[in-house]
Amino acid sequence: MILRQFNARVGEGVTYDLRVNLFSYLQRMSLGFFTNTKIGELMSRLNNDVIGAQSAISNTFVNIVTSLIQAIVVVSVMLTLEWRLTLISIAIVPLLLFAARSLGKRLRDMTRSNLIFLPR
Repeated sequence: MILRQFNARVGEGVTYDLRVNLFSYLQRMSLGFFTNTKIGELMSRLNNDVIGAQSAISNTFVNIVTSLIQAIVVVSVMLTLEWRLTLISIAIVPLLLFAARSLGKRLRDMTRSNLIFLPR
């Protein structure tokens, strides 16, 4: 319950700040900008971007907390069942992280090198 309230407060605070900043930014724009821009399209885009940012921030926070709680529960259950196997499993985790990071870097480099030759 407290986590849900905190999540809502953070999400709504981000939404409020983004909308206030966007409104003040739009007020500084020239008249030519509004003459050449479809206002309905602009408002729709701004609204969708603000809502997308709010949901990304809110969902990310909830997912981090949920994953942390799940990891703590899983490790505690593993420790109660067989502590030696749990220690071996935890010792392997850094090796898996290293392998995932190096593979991720290689895939990123391959993707970037292939994007150069894509037709535009």
